Amino acid sequence: MAYYPNIDMDICSYTDTEEVDAYGNPVKAYMYRETIKVDFQPSNRGDRLTEAGEILQDTYRLFIDESVEVDPTDIFRDPSGDTYTIIGSPIVNNRFKVSSHKRVDVQRTNKPISVLVEEYYGSDSNG
Repeated sequence: MAYYPNIDMDICSYTDTEEVDAYGNPVKAYMYRETIKVDFQPSNRGDRLTEAGEILQDTYRLFIDESVEVDPTDIFRDPSGDTYTIIGSPIVNNRFKVSSHKRVDVQRTNKPISVLVEEYYGSDSNG
């Protein structure tokens, strides 16, 4: 299967901080790493079933270039600011060199995630 990138997404990597929240728990923070082109698709019903028979909500499949390094603790961020955590491990499809890619299953997060180095979309030289 070939993939057709249709959106730019940021990859952000987990980083340790010394910050704690109001309850004394460590604050999870992510460092902006790079922006990549992604083929962003919703998962089908069969892909969303868990072993217990539950359906995972807001799950998607990302198809990315095979050379992009992805760690299971990384998150993806779309231009609107929504963030997605990785479910499982990326699957490499390199059966045909011309269309080799990685498939990454992700789930949209419902809580805000802090990214330490912001990369602004559509910023211009005036501001």
